[in-house]
Amino acid sequence: MNARKITLEQVERYIGSGRGIRKDLQEDFQRNHMLAESDLEACIYRHLRNFLEPDKAWRVFVGAYVKTLHRYPDLILLDGHKRRVAIELKWRRPGISEKDRRVLNQFLNTPHARKAYFITTAKNRSDYRKLGARKTQQEKYRLKEIVIALNLRGSRLRNYEAERRSIRGAVSARNDRGRLQPLLG
Repeated sequence: MNARKITLEQVERYIGSGRGIRKDLQEDFQRNHMLAESDLEACIYRHLRNFLEPDKAWRVFVGAYVKTLHRYPDLILLDGHKRRVAIELKWRRPGISEKDRRVLNQFLNTPHARKAYFITTAKNRSDYRKLGARKTQQEKYRLKEIVIALNLRGSRLRNYEAERRSIRGAVSARNDRGRLQPLLG
């Protein structure tokens, strides 16, 4: 297999467009491949690795400590040895928190940083309130908010919720005190 160069613009288009990772994640969400934030992180990592596979210069790191930030962004993308993209994730949040916004802005102030993404899930797109006009000049073109919306209605939503309850039951079991315990085997 021939290696090919993946440009930063292609990475940004894959993450930021409605036909890239957003579409892949929405399919994962609707198929109940995600139950919590850790599943969202795993799905994003998998899709990014698959997309970046042809270019060995790109690397994806989960929870890597960034000395200059004194923080652990959820995901960092490196092009060679340059930090280009940071991603913060949250499960079903109505808006970006000040802490996440601060971390992403600090990342944008580091050398070679190009874009920062905040990715969250929502039952409906209207459940999330974007920053919009409240963005600073630095954030205007460099901080992107992506909402992975379930967007199901009627019988499709009822079927999704029934399957979700069934999956959650298969993942967890009750101990003798009635508390949920994750299954180990």
